[in-house]
Amino acid sequence: MNATGTVLGRLLGDVKLDDREVSAVHALISFTDGVWQVVDLGSTNGIYVDGRLTISDVLANGSKVKLGRTEFQFRIGVAEPEGDATSPMIPKPPEGRPETTRSLPGAAVNARAQTQRMPRTGDISDPPPVEAVPWASATPHPRLLVSLTVAAGPEQGTQRQFFQEQIVIGRRSVDFVTDDEQVSRRHAVIEVFSEDQVLVRDLESTNGTFLNGHRVTSAWLNDGDRLSLGSFALIVAIERP
Repeated sequence: MNATGTVLGRLLGDVKLDDREVSAVHALISFTDGVWQVVDLGSTNGIYVDGRLTISDVLANGSKVKLGRTEFQFRIGVAEPEGDATSPMIPKPPEGRPETTRSLPGAAVNARAQTQRMPRTGDISDPPPVEAVPWASATPHPRLLVSLTVAAGPEQGTQRQFFQEQIVIGRRSVDFVTDDEQVSRRHAVIEVFSEDQVLVRDLESTNGTFLNGHRVTSAWLNDGDRLSLGSFALIVAIERP
């Protein structure tokens, strides 16, 4: 797995799981500040670590992770698998990269090195999460400066800059506040995973979140993308500080 972040999902991601109970984009495994972590990316059925339902958790060598009907054991090291050829071997960071394709119980895994951005158009989570609770990574680690400029609405031209791992957009008690009545109180969140992974997620808003004209539940962002929330629109700028 890629130490900077490996996405697991049914339709998109570095590891694809042929499991109908796994969301299109389900979870992220990354190595941050000396520990491996797994984080739920707003999946429908959640993630389980050693039998516990969790939003984010630290993974130890031998931890059992379950997504939908697919369960695998997280292993750190480069030794040969002991008896169970279906258990994925997780290389030691930071040079670890997926090198093989294995079959997990009830799933076909297509693991590849994370060398390019993932597609970001369309709705990549089906259906929306059961609980729209914005999660935060166990160890905040912002790497990028994200600038949001209002491109449409009464606040057109207003710009705010953020250097943090999570930016919540809405009408009340959030990081970016707008008075637009068509925007929900907690409408969407932008999350920074690494220098080339920035995600936007709709927080089960009333009127939806649109990326470059396409309604999305969650999607990867690029520099220059246009986010529309109600009659409110933002241009996203992403740069290294």
